[in-house]
Order: sequence, then structure tokens, then C-alpha cells
Amino acid sequence: MNKKISIIFLILTVTILFTGCYDIDGGLSFNEDGETTVLVDINADEIMGGEEARILAWQLEFLFPEIDLNYEKTMKKTTINYQDYLEISFAGKEEINISESEYFEFEQKSDGSFEFIADIPAIINDPSKETKDDVVLNFFVELPDTIDMANSTRVEDNYAEWRLTKDDLTTETQLRAFTE
Repeated sequence: MNKKISIIFLILTVTILFTGCYDIDGGLSFNEDGETTVLVDINADEIMGGEEARILAWQLEFLFPEIDLNYEKTMKKTTINYQDYLEISFAGKEEINISESEYFEFEQKSDGSFEFIADIPAIINDPSKETKDDVVLNFFVELPDTIDMANSTRVEDNYAEWRLTKDDLTTETQLRAFTE
């Protein structure tokens, strides 16, 4: 089951590489026992990518019955400055242990601190100069304590967020966050 969660994240990343009509945010929210809730959001401009976002959500539910059965799906429209947006969210109904995942590690150290590591394989070759800086995945992690250090662009209290570009996915990338 844990490998399926990791595979879902990779499929989402690859899917967004081929379309630019929506954004995908995903992340893990850990408790002190090392269990996590998996969260995935698909956000789209209603006119430019609403239909594609709905199709992607349906594909995920159809191809992975685990998502249909074990995730709570919400869909809502919002209007900002007269522009309509669609947000589709999937949240795991239960916390899971990722100790057997080949992509994610979570450990409580002997001093009581926590460490999170995500190993992302290289999945594309050479993006064009025009698209190499396109963000393809926003990924976050929430740890049980204040984050002391992370190799991310944004850290706030116990939350760290990475914005992965196509260029980031040309080599193996490691995301890391540590608590105090």
C-alpha cells in the first residue's frame, strides 16, 4: 500500500509534465509516531484547465481503486478577482506508516528530533530552455515539531514546502527536513 502512495505521486508528477493547465500540490502530514496523512490538491483555472483537472481526478480514482476507497475527495469552485478556480482535494481517511516506501523516510532520532527525507528519481531527460523552470509539483511536509533546517524554499514552523521544476527532475533530487 505504501509503494502505491509513492507511485501515485510520481504519476501525478509525470501527468503534469504533459499539461500546463493545472497545478498539483501534494504532501505528507506526520504525527509523532511516524504515521502520515497523505494530501493531494489539484488546482485549475476553471476556463483553462477545469475540464482537464476533473478528468485527471477521475483517472486517478478509476485507475487506483485505493484512492476511491481510502481517500476523501472534495471539489469546490472559488472566485478571485472575477476569475473562477476549481480545487479538487484528496485526503487520506487514515494515517499510514511509510516505513516500507522506497521514496520517503521518516525517523525519530534518539535526541527526540525528527528527520524527513524524500528521494526523487530523475524522470525526464532535457526540458527545453523555455520550460525548464516550469514548476511541476508543489510538495510539502508537516513534521511533529518545529523545523530547524530544510533544503526548501519555504519553511514556517513545522511546515516545509518545495517547488520542483522540470529541471529538478532531470537528476536525482533529495528533499530533507529536520526538527530541533
